[in-house]
Amino acid sequence: MVSTETIFFSYSRDDTEFVLQLAKNLRQAGANIWLDQLDISPGSRWDKSIQDALTNSKVLLVILSKTSVESDNVLDEVSFALEQGKRVVPVLLEDCEIPFRLRRLQYADFTENPEKGIHTLIQALHLDKEVASKLSDFTEQEIDITTDKEITKAKEIKEVIEIKKTQPSNYKPIAQIQYKESYSSKNINQKQSKYKMTKIILLSLLVLLVLVVAAWFGGFFREDDDTQFFKDSLKSNTIQDFEIYINRFPEGKFVDQARDSIYAKASRNKVKQDNQAWDDASSSDNLDGYHAYLTKFPNGNHVIEAEEKIKTLSNNLNNIRLDDDAWKSATLQATVNAFLDYYTNQTIIGSHREEALQKINEIGKKGWLYCGRFSEESMTESIFDLVWRGVDFSEKDILKANDVVVLKTNESARRTYRYADNRNANNTNNTLIDKNTKMYISAVEKEGNALVVQIIY
Repeated sequence: MVSTETIFFSYSRDDTEFVLQLAKNLRQAGANIWLDQLDISPGSRWDKSIQDALTNSKVLLVILSKTSVESDNVLDEVSFALEQGKRVVPVLLEDCEIPFRLRRLQYADFTENPEKGIHTLIQALHLDKEVASKLSDFTEQEIDITTDKEITKAKEIKEVIEIKKTQPSNYKPIAQIQYKESYSSKNINQKQSKYKMTKIILLSLLVLLVLVVAAWFGGFFREDDDTQFFKDSLKSNTIQDFEIYINRFPEGKFVDQARDSIYAKASRNKVKQDNQAWDDASSSDNLDGYHAYLTKFPNGNHVIEAEEKIKTLSNNLNNIRLDDDAWKSATLQATVNAFLDYYTNQTIIGSHREEALQKINEIGKKGWLYCGRFSEESMTESIFDLVWRGVDFSEKDILKANDVVVLKTNESARRTYRYADNRNANNTNNTLIDKNTKMYISAVEKEGNALVVQIIY
């Protein structure tokens, strides 16, 4: 279940109030979440805590807003998650420019209806029923478990973390972020400030030197690096490698080509998934299966077929009721003739035909009977009228197994024989076959141009 997998929150400080409420609702509902402002322990290194949490999480929940899509921190976390093959679930908090590599992912839309947003979020996260039910209850009841004081403090914590992310990664651990204003000792602060300032100056000089060297030599190597990396991406020919290329060379010569390849592959994958979902729906051939297909692919390639199937199956509900009534009548009478009436009824769907045939074999009497003569293609004479075959037929067709027949009106009642090759008077069955009695042909034997059939009656 997803509730046992860690969900990592990636967001901008401006969205803290929404994030904190959603995170608490998820955690209280039973989901396993990780949020920096809730889960970084006092005295621990923020960078290691975040990196470990992101590495160990199975799902990254990224909150999309006008500020978050411009945040390097958020985009870095998304890139890392995609490169590591983690499942990324976008949450659209407000209308904004969705990053290119997230547009193909299913996202939860909170811009208009929070309840609809929670519903799509539950589907995207694959939450188990218990967690999903509790989360829906919190949303419907508008339960607010976050105070203004908590929101204010959370924003302060997030601000500290975002500021720290812009500084060198080898600073000392954060000690009690929640109470940063309580750091005392003015002399210690002054020493730390001087130490940090020295480090910043030295690091800035180093960065400047690197930039100068890169500017001097970059012109000789960047083009070749760009080209070689893209060639490697073409060899692997995967969406992930094309995305890595674009991330590494956002202004590269082959960015447009890489995006075209991603779009083409994503489209093929979507078509493949669409066709697989349709095959599954067709195999189930029921209303639930076709509705599930339309829910997953509302603009899919098989929408018209799915809608037609739903219409047909819905219309068949009445036929199902008629079929059940006919079967109930046959079982109440419990005669061969009643089961054959059901078996040959063309006005019902006949979902119990196999059961009817089984009942006919169980309770019916069997016997052999000479029924007439035939030529190569038709009966030249017969004591039977063919009344049912399951497919189109003519009255002159040569009789065969599984046909249903009745005696012709000008024929007298007949007795059957126990054996096909011994039709003597002492080998007859005692029961007479009446004219209006339906009979099921279970076997056929030919004697020259004469036809002998075994019937169940």
